[in-house]
Amino acid sequence: MAKVQVATTWAPASTSRPSSSPGSPWRLVFPDDCIVDAGEVAESDAPKRLLLKWRNEFRPELKVEGYSRCVIELEPIDESVKLTITHEMDSPDSRFLEAVSGGAADPLKSQIAA
Repeated sequence: MAKVQVATTWAPASTSRPSSSPGSPWRLVFPDDCIVDAGEVAESDAPKRLLLKWRNEFRPELKVEGYSRCVIELEPIDESVKLTITHEMDSPDSRFLEAVSGGAADPLKSQIAA
């Protein structure tokens, strides 16, 4: 149940469950079936590390920037797990990264604290 609450609070959209195999597609879709973001699995070292090729699909000014790289890493520390998400692009002035960094961090932090 907690995963569902985080997903709907963090972003009111659904995501496909990609295979962990490199080259497998993934996408984030709004309830009206509009594709928000999409890409493919670039690397996978389950359950420790996942590298996604990621592009915004619904805002033309962000889509034109091309694909970003999103690395998701899980590191066991004592009785906890450290989550590190690194999202980067070749463009230093990326509007896409600005949009992602402003939109995801605060709701995710509040769910983790709860």
